[in-house]
Amino acid sequence: MKQKRWAGVATFIFAGLAATLQAGLFLVIKNLTNLINEGNNTSSSVVLHMVGVLVITMITINILHRVSGVLAAWWVTHMKAFAGEISFNYLLRHSAGYFSDRLSGKLQNKINNIAVAMDALTGKIVEGFFMLFIQLAIFILYAFVANKMIGFASIVLIGVITVYSVVAASGLAKAIKRYAKQGAITQGIIVDIIANVLATKQNVAIKKEEKHVQNVLDKYRKVHLNVWWRFSTVSMVGNFLAAIMFGVVVGLAVYYWQLGIITAGDVMLFITMLLTLYGNLEALGSSINYFVENKGKLQEGLEAIFIPYEIKDLPNAKKVNIKEGEIIFDCVNFHYKDDKKNTVFQNLSLTIPAGQKVGLVGESGAGKSTFVSLLLRFMDVESGTIRVDGHNIKKIKQDDLRRAIAYVPQEALLFHRTLEENIKYSHPRATKKEIILASKRAYALDFIKSFPKGFKTLVGERGVKLSGGQKQRVMIARAMLKKSPILVLDEATSALDSQAERKIQKALESLMEDRTTIAIAHRLSTLKQMDRIIVFDGGKIVEDGTHDELVKKKGKYYQLWKWQK
Repeated sequence: MKQKRWAGVATFIFAGLAATLQAGLFLVIKNLTNLINEGNNTSSSVVLHMVGVLVITMITINILHRVSGVLAAWWVTHMKAFAGEISFNYLLRHSAGYFSDRLSGKLQNKINNIAVAMDALTGKIVEGFFMLFIQLAIFILYAFVANKMIGFASIVLIGVITVYSVVAASGLAKAIKRYAKQGAITQGIIVDIIANVLATKQNVAIKKEEKHVQNVLDKYRKVHLNVWWRFSTVSMVGNFLAAIMFGVVVGLAVYYWQLGIITAGDVMLFITMLLTLYGNLEALGSSINYFVENKGKLQEGLEAIFIPYEIKDLPNAKKVNIKEGEIIFDCVNFHYKDDKKNTVFQNLSLTIPAGQKVGLVGESGAGKSTFVSLLLRFMDVESGTIRVDGHNIKKIKQDDLRRAIAYVPQEALLFHRTLEENIKYSHPRATKKEIILASKRAYALDFIKSFPKGFKTLVGERGVKLSGGQKQRVMIARAMLKKSPILVLDEATSALDSQAERKIQKALESLMEDRTTIAIAHRLSTLKQMDRIIVFDGGKIVEDGTHDELVKKKGKYYQLWKWQK
């Protein structure tokens, strides 16, 4: 809320002036009523003067409201944008594990809730509470000036309405939080289905997903209905209490007017002011409910996004420039937090000299991908150390570590942007010449040129407009642009046909020059030329050597090789 704070302060000042002047308007009405009540004793010029004052006051109030509105718009839009910005920035720095456990649509909904709630809460504070507070304070002052009994009655009745509204709203908090949570779940599921619409069509599962969404929306409807009924009850009771206040105060005012203690103008002041306040007091419960609803959405969003990072830089993390690419795993122990019974690595030790080309093989679940994830520090080891160029990766900045590693994953990670933007994502300052050269070396230039817009072609969400092989070649071109001493290939050629794979293999050989390379592959033929092949089995290194050495051993690698021949 400190964003553009001058606009925030000015918003409250102008809103306060508008509320005060609006309350002062009733004094003009009071005096006008008393003048009219005097009948022929009052000159028409005096009455016309009072009417003029009334009109000018109304115009001034309108101007103050407009100025306050413009300032509030300036303030709140900056605040809302900043809330979304810091939420998104914080979210991006969570670990890979955080995202794997959560739906992307649900996270987007929470960021949106934080930003929208800030907008709603600020508007309600200014208009729903601050201005009403000023009007009520002035009303009580008027009541005490007119008559102490009316003043005390007003305080008691306003107090009862306020206490009821606060208590009722606090009782709604849990229901509203469930509503916000179910809304996020609903949106997340719908986004997930849309993202996988091709799988839905391919498996003839449209009716199944329709039923799934119908059930989710039905749950959302029931939670929403529960909140709506609570809102309705609070509003009804609020109306009842506001009506009682109107009756009591106006009744007392008429009674004391008949006794000659207050004037007809005082009675008119109470009637007109209460009619104005009636709507606000009637809606006070709803305003507090609305406030609590958005506070619940804000809190739910904050609790989901602003949780401590699992993977974070140490306060004294060193900034380093990794140039060689030597990798050492030293007595590394690790298991997944949701599977504590099964240890993935136990006292794993391995040294990969700078510039060495290493292939990782093994059956699914053997530990190959976990090895890479630990190296990239998408996860942290439980004990032991991983060192790159002698630096413990826990003690250096994550950005410096990942800047030193070009990573080509099994699944192409493409944005709904142009081919050029996707390729140079690893090197934003790359020249057009460098982009073309990288595309050529990745055997992607021919298919890029075949598109009418060439490098300016949008690839669609997750690269849906490209074939599997095209997507992978874009990823390889991206890796070629990244100036990094370490290269990680995770099934980099898995989506390619045999002819394309042979071409890419030549490109990869060029890409691997002067880089420490770790390549995961199920097709063992792609690893024959590696300096060294490491065989994982159950999280342990069971064999380590060149292709020829391991074949001669006739062990685990030989069995895998035989199955694929």
